[in-house]
Amino acid sequence: MELTVGKARGLQQIAGRIGVFTITALDHRGSLKLAKATPDREIGFPEVVAEKIRLTRGLGPHSTAILLDPVYGAGPCVAAGAVPVGCGLLVALGSDGP
Repeated sequence: MELTVGKARGLQQIAGRIGVFTITALDHRGSLKLAKATPDREIGFPEVVAEKIRLTRGLGPHSTAILLDPVYGAGPCVAAGAVPVGCGLLVALGSDGP
């Protein structure tokens, strides 16, 4: 794979001052729902979105980039202003389940 100017610039933008990546992976979907559920209570869409926003706000300032899923994370977190200025946004392409 050729490292084009655009790819090099993109990598620079998600690296810290000394060129190290500190990427917080919050692209989990099914596993997050399971972790928060109880035998008598299922976790719904709004609760997963709220947790993604909370985690992004808390961990974003300490990250060079945030990896979010396209279902619960990317849109809602950007719309809520949870991704800090200067923090890269990576969106998972694949699906790890519902």
